[in-house]
Amino acid sequence: MPSRTTQPTAGGLAATLVASLSLLACSADSGGAASASATSSAKPATTATQAATPAPTPTESAGPPPKPLASNAVVIESLKLAIEPPANVTGSSHEMGNGVSILDFKGFDVSLTVSLAHGDMKHTKAKRAAEEGFEKWLEETDDTAIAQLKLDKATEYYGFQITKLGDSLYECGTLTKRKRTSSSEKAVRAALALCKGLRRK
Repeated sequence: MPSRTTQPTAGGLAATLVASLSLLACSADSGGAASASATSSAKPATTATQAATPAPTPTESAGPPPKPLASNAVVIESLKLAIEPPANVTGSSHEMGNGVSILDFKGFDVSLTVSLAHGDMKHTKAKRAAEEGFEKWLEETDDTAIAQLKLDKATEYYGFQITKLGDSLYECGTLTKRKRTSSSEKAVRAALALCKGLRRK
């Protein structure tokens, strides 16, 4: 008898298709799980590498270091400051304690006092203008002032400068051996001009 070829029924084809799709899904799941496992196992290494590398620390912008002091600079050790006078001028500093220093310069009739300021220019001027004997300001700039006073019927003068260095305000002012004022406006102006040389040590 001639052999007969058995044709699959519609139900058999459907069952075969479902079985094939199931095998493919299993293979895909196995591959995805392996890939996820590989990715998961790789993550700790990356995290460990990142943890081993410290984060960069911010650097302070302190700016360029100050230039070397002039050979004739007068140093104020307690405040870590100095005054650089003109090349032909020499002086000395005398620490008085509490951050106050008196500076004497050869050839100058008026000395200087340098200390931390008690306020800015506006505050200092208001305080001085309220003192006994004050008459008027002879000169006013953003950082300096020269005052005229009447003391014991005599006209006297003094000047001061407020300078900001870093985060601090400093006062550089005139005085004589006996008092803050002088009878010579010219001598006060000459000494006050030296305050322009105030700088960090």
